[in-house]
Amino acid sequence: MYIIMKQNTTTNIFLACIAIVVLAFLGWYGLSRPRTTAQTPNQLQAHALSANPSVFDFGAIAMRDGNVSYTFRVKNEKSEPLLATKLYTSCMCTTAELVRKTGERFGPFGMPGHGGSSILNREIGPNEAFDLVVTFDPAAHGPAGIGPTTREIYAEDRTGIVLLLQIKANVKP
Repeated sequence: MYIIMKQNTTTNIFLACIAIVVLAFLGWYGLSRPRTTAQTPNQLQAHALSANPSVFDFGAIAMRDGNVSYTFRVKNEKSEPLLATKLYTSCMCTTAELVRKTGERFGPFGMPGHGGSSILNREIGPNEAFDLVVTFDPAAHGPAGIGPTTREIYAEDRTGIVLLLQIKANVKP
């Protein structure tokens, strides 16, 4: 009888620990998700930063051909400076780099929690335009990463509002 009770207690403690870990992860995930002001990246957001286009499709790309890049032209549409606080991506296979007209570069920035920082903390001047160079590695996920893929790039300001950009590709072996 004692052995059965001891096993039940051990099992209950183990299950309680698993539940705590799952709840902690769900809480962290909910708090870490960005707030966007648009339902889709094609909608211009009530945000100082804008990009046109906000979605780029690489089409069919082969894993063996290596990384591909696209440059989004982004602009602060407001007549006052904007503090861009974070720049990050949705997957470790994608990085983004901010490049000013002066040639000054910041980044590369990737997926939070996978090396590097997402902290940008750069002032973007009124009506200032800059490039966001996005690089996608089609081989990063190996053979399991074949097929249609969509990745997001987030530029966040000090209020937590996000400009959302997307890249798409159809990854071939």
